[in-house]
Amino acid sequence: MNEDGILEVSGITTLGTNPVPIPFNPGDIRINVNNSFSSERARALQTITKWNTIDQRLNTFLYNLRQFPEDSIRLDDSKTADIIIDRWGRLEPSDEKNISLSVAAKKLRLSPQETKLLENAGAKTIRDIAVILNAAPEIEKQNNDVNRFLAHLDTDKATLARRKIILTPPETVDFKISAQQALQLRQAIGKGLQKTVGSGKDEGHDHHDHNHGRP
Repeated sequence: MNEDGILEVSGITTLGTNPVPIPFNPGDIRINVNNSFSSERARALQTITKWNTIDQRLNTFLYNLRQFPEDSIRLDDSKTADIIIDRWGRLEPSDEKNISLSVAAKKLRLSPQETKLLENAGAKTIRDIAVILNAAPEIEKQNNDVNRFLAHLDTDKATLARRKIILTPPETVDFKISAQQALQLRQAIGKGLQKTVGSGKDEGHDHHDHNHGRP
């Protein structure tokens, strides 16, 4: 947020080239051939495998470029919004850009219901918003896996008892936001970013919207 109280997105403008995440994992592509391999052939195969990994990642990256809008950046585009949200998740808790939930909700034009949903999930800052939205689909997937496992255990209960096998089943994680709700919140945030940052207007300065009762 700048000195005028307007929400800014670091490094983002509405003109120029779209920001693009490059999904390169250094651990996957670093070319450091292991000398412990017994033969030159084995070391050569390792090198070829790693270069193939680079080639595959680069091809994927170039293919994904085509999925971005070709015109000027729109912050309500899902890929662009995801980049911004991920950036918030990397803020230090003490960073001055890590504004409070109430301030972020106003700047992003989130509805009271959306703000309350994030608050109930434990969000207190804009960094928390990102952490929660990123975690929601993973936790839901984990809970689904646990439920399937528990159902399987229940089916095999007699077999386990007969073999005197005692298992401590895992527990699901109580999380206040579903994957679908997280997706809807991402979309709402993208729309809010486009209205405030993308249009160059802050909520407090957008008298036309305010006078018409828009959020």
